Amino acid sequence: MDEKGLKIQPDFSLLAGIKYIEQKNGLKKAAISIDSSLSIIQYLNKLQCKIITSKVGEGNVVDKIISEKCDLGGEGSSGGFIYPEFNLCRDGILLALMVSRLVENYGNLDSIFSDIEKFKQKRIKIKTNPENFDVIKEHFLKLDNVTFIDGIKITPNDDKWVLIRPSNTEKCIRLSVEANNEKDARDLIDEYENQIKNLLSDSTSH
Repeated sequence: MDEKGLKIQPDFSLLAGIKYIEQKNGLKKAAISIDSSLSIIQYLNKLQCKIITSKVGEGNVVDKIISEKCDLGGEGSSGGFIYPEFNLCRDGILLALMVSRLVENYGNLDSIFSDIEKFKQKRIKIKTNPENFDVIKEHFLKLDNVTFIDGIKITPNDDKWVLIRPSNTEKCIRLSVEANNEKDARDLIDEYENQIKNLLSDSTSH
């Protein structure tokens, strides 16, 4: 929560850690999960920091931190911050100390993030057997601006992305989107939810 009682996006806790380390030691390379916000990606690009993208999950981020010798890492969806010089797992206490020092320097939380562009994320589950993911993947293989690091990530332009992943824990496919405003995020999730459901329906009718 900020000084006005408003909820801060989870990604912004990771951003605070990134800001603290960049100002203290500089930053050359960071590992972040594929579902991390464009707020983080754009800020790291502005710093000319090399971005290493991992699959979703803290363990996958840690693997990239170690193998790529990254200065830090984080999991976007939870805002988890990992600083390998201190600990190779998410550490909320360490991050809280960093945030308190930033607040001391900037005056308040809003000022820390005043130079960060804000985006809106939406996430839903589509109930189906995760094995049906192959039907969806086949459809998107022929499209441009698609990567397959973890599921399917579609990047229509610089201020939007869509991530479609089979769940490892539930009988569903997870759909996540990000856009630069609430309406675009809602439109995006509606569009791809309908596409996925139509693809699944067509596959069962054949």
